[in-house]
Amino acid sequence: MHLLQTLAQLAAHYAAMSALDLELKHVAIVHRHGARTPTHSSLAGLVSPSLYQQCNLTPFLNAIQRVGDLQHQANIAKEAAARGVLADTALRMLPPALTRVAFGGPSGSAKSNSHLAASRTVEQLKSLLTKASASSCFSGQLTDAGKLMMVELGHELRELYVEKQRFLPQVLDSRTARSIYLRSTDYLRTIESLQFLVHGLYPPLKRQAPNALNLQIHVRPHSDETMYPHDDCATLAVEIKRFRDAFRANNARRLQTTLAKFPTLTRAFDGTNLSDMNKIFRIYDALQSLDGNGLPLPPGVTKEHIKELSDLVIDQWGRAFTSKDAVASLAVGRFFPELAAPLVAAARGDPKATKMSIFSGHDTTILPMLASLKAFDGEFPGYASHLRFELLQTKRPFWRRMLGIAQPRQDYVRMSYNGKARVIPACAAPGNHFPGQPELCTLEAFMAEVERIAPKNYTAACMSPIRVVPDWD
Repeated sequence: MHLLQTLAQLAAHYAAMSALDLELKHVAIVHRHGARTPTHSSLAGLVSPSLYQQCNLTPFLNAIQRVGDLQHQANIAKEAAARGVLADTALRMLPPALTRVAFGGPSGSAKSNSHLAASRTVEQLKSLLTKASASSCFSGQLTDAGKLMMVELGHELRELYVEKQRFLPQVLDSRTARSIYLRSTDYLRTIESLQFLVHGLYPPLKRQAPNALNLQIHVRPHSDETMYPHDDCATLAVEIKRFRDAFRANNARRLQTTLAKFPTLTRAFDGTNLSDMNKIFRIYDALQSLDGNGLPLPPGVTKEHIKELSDLVIDQWGRAFTSKDAVASLAVGRFFPELAAPLVAAARGDPKATKMSIFSGHDTTILPMLASLKAFDGEFPGYASHLRFELLQTKRPFWRRMLGIAQPRQDYVRMSYNGKARVIPACAAPGNHFPGQPELCTLEAFMAEVERIAPKNYTAACMSPIRVVPDWD
């Protein structure tokens, strides 16, 4: 959503918030990455060739100093020498690192180095560094348009939480940097998305000594990740396959009719055993990538076609998470306690509590989260879609503060999706929200939802006597 539109829609809320004597204590943001190239290369030759030449902007990921390794630095030095530039001068010309990446532990620690060796992001980045052309993209990479989307989202957050609300500090320095917590999944596109978002939130003139800030993006290894579904959870795989098998049986004609509208793209799958549902997803993903990057669609393809594909993707895959509470719970339920922890810390007045936590994820993060909270509206989460969870606390009147009279404070959680408030159904019950404001969920009611969604024993819940091969793409 455009910045001015979002701010206009939120202005009334924050005016009402002030009138209700509520103050902001913490903001937790969960976002999808920006626009990217398709995650599969099967249609690469049939969509716009320029789609894979949209990665000109220098990645911020040089912040992972060890990823480029000595060979990359040697190449820089060699190229510099050919131009008559000293090697150390050339290395210093690389963009400054606003954030460093902590893989499974503090940046530079033995634990971090161990996880780094097995990181999929590291492998992707090494692949990028060996590309013949600096602008060429590989599958699933954040594009220039995606980077700018995330910078714009960062600008939006700055306008709202720095300029208007005066909640976050105007300038980021080594002290105020402690008020922000950053986390990303182990994907190049999500780490870069978060780095560009922070670049928009605190542009160069609004931060001091950027190389000394040491803002860390916390990244977990795949085995410990909670922000997307794992296909090695047997119970989850069984439930999703049952849902998709039933959908396939009941919608065979619909799938074939839709595929027939894309004969050139569909022929690319000849000779493969790819299911019609996964063909639909790959075609949708390729066309959505074109549209999200502002590139023209193939001849004969319209945005109505993309909407038709999107509806099919939601129906065949997204609605699996709304089919049973257990499916959504096993998909992202373990993430909810992590999301809620900084909200609770801020409510308790923990001196180490942060003011903002930002989690960089995927459509497979946003959609199951909305499904878990029973707040999914049936629309596919677009690039840079984001959820915000704001902790609001009642203020203590000035005269009570002056007299030292204690007063119980009430905490509320307000969820918004892409800048629009969204009511959590469980919070709409009497006593679970601020009177007359169902979008202001009591912290107690919100935490009851977190407890309901989070699996009590994920490992045990994932055990199933039935074994299936997951078929989702």
